[in-house]
Amino acid sequence: MRRSLPWTVLFALAPMAGAAQVTATMDVGGGVGRASNGVWARESRVAPLVQLTRPYGFLQTHGIFLERAGRLHLERAAYGGGVVSPVLGVFRFSLAAATEMDSVAPSMVLDHPDVTAAMSVKRGASGAWLGSSVRSGRAPALVVGMWRSLGSAVVSIYSTRHSAGTQALLYQNREVAGWDTIPSDSGPITRPVVHTVTDTVRRSQLSSWAGVEARADWSRGRITISALVAGRGPMDSLTGQQMWGRITTAVRVANGVWLSSAAGTMPSPISPSGARPRRYMSIGVRLAPHAGARQPLPVAIRPSATGFTVEALSEDEFRISVRAPNARMVEVAGDFSAWTAVPLREATPGQWEASVRMTAGTHRMSVRVNGDRWTAPPGVPSVQDEFMGHVGVVVVK
Repeated sequence: MRRSLPWTVLFALAPMAGAAQVTATMDVGGGVGRASNGVWARESRVAPLVQLTRPYGFLQTHGIFLERAGRLHLERAAYGGGVVSPVLGVFRFSLAAATEMDSVAPSMVLDHPDVTAAMSVKRGASGAWLGSSVRSGRAPALVVGMWRSLGSAVVSIYSTRHSAGTQALLYQNREVAGWDTIPSDSGPITRPVVHTVTDTVRRSQLSSWAGVEARADWSRGRITISALVAGRGPMDSLTGQQMWGRITTAVRVANGVWLSSAAGTMPSPISPSGARPRRYMSIGVRLAPHAGARQPLPVAIRPSATGFTVEALSEDEFRISVRAPNARMVEVAGDFSAWTAVPLREATPGQWEASVRMTAGTHRMSVRVNGDRWTAPPGVPSVQDEFMGHVGVVVVK
């Protein structure tokens, strides 16, 4: 039952995959890693990711295969998804489910599934959310967060709550009384002896912990950068608090090909008090479209459009460009399309474009990010429409 809750929600989200935009990413690289015992070792990584995206949600699966000393093993596997509701004024409801399996040792497999429901509020380029995270066998936990879009960046901070189901192989010695027979000149002699027997015991334990994460995600042109700092409290009397962080970069060198690098520390979900997180540095190649070059944000974050331009391509054809960092999908509508939504494509990270037919002159337009509210494009005058909303007034030359 402990694993069934997130899987039930993920299967409920599966119908949204129809007609979704599919993004596939493959990271191949190598570097060095430092274990908790302080020894640095060469390691190679292969990390595939597949994501299905629609304006109202996404499904995602991600894995990390690690090779060290000629041995390849699955270090981490994660599955997740999320959906968001239509906008209710300034509010929006989101539901996310995720489960992650982390193999930190040959005898230990960690699994911390959760389902999070939250209500977000957005004002301009800023917002916050409040919700509850639920895991099988645990009481609901409060989660909060806030974010702000700053030009080409999205800055966020939020609380987290995780559970880990641990299955470890333990070796226990016990003494067993018996009899031993030895030969002698007068005949066999039987005497009592005590033998030491080693038993293999599988121990299961469910632990939970609270934490907080702060991150900044920036993208511009050919470059994306993501930085994260996180920490968690003690899980129980035997495990202490930890802090860790990472920075990842990706630079596009060709269409669909990125030079990626990462450095930081990786937490161990189960570690004795005072143990240090594992350090690593890596460099490699990422095969991905623009959407796959960045780290996904929590589903409750509602990115905003922060830039808007219209450029003439010919007498009756124009390119509409919208800057929307970390968006999953961007749409534009206006009198030129009879107010039918026109989807944009991500030309470079955070930069969305579409070529449309219209005439020079004054037009009314609106922009929508991730299926959120229709708003006037940033940086242009706006007027109230007949539905008590606001649309942008754009002069096309």
